[in-house]
Amino acid sequence: MGLRTIRSYLGLAVGGLIVVAAIVFVSLQWAGTTEISAFGPAVPINTLVLVLLCAAGGVVVLWAGRLAVRSLRELPRSTSKPAPPGDAR
Repeated sequence: MGLRTIRSYLGLAVGGLIVVAAIVFVSLQWAGTTEISAFGPAVPINTLVLVLLCAAGGVVVLWAGRLAVRSLRELPRSTSKPAPPGDAR
C-alpha cells in the first residue's frame, strides 16, 4: 500500500467524520430558538436556520477566497506583453 493510497483513505475518513459531526450538530439544533441582536431589537430565530445560514456563508467565503487566489495567479499572465510578430519563441 503506497503513501498516496494511505493519504486517500485518511482523507476519506476525516471527511466522513466531518460530515457525521455536521449531521449530529444540525440535528441537535433542530427545535431550539435563540435571539439575534445586531444594532437593534432582538429578533427570535430558529437555531437550525441560523446554523444553515452560517454554513452557507462559510461556503460562499471559501468560494470567494478561491476565486480571488485564482484571479491573482492569472493576473501576471494576462498583463504580460505579447511577443512581437517577427519574434519566434
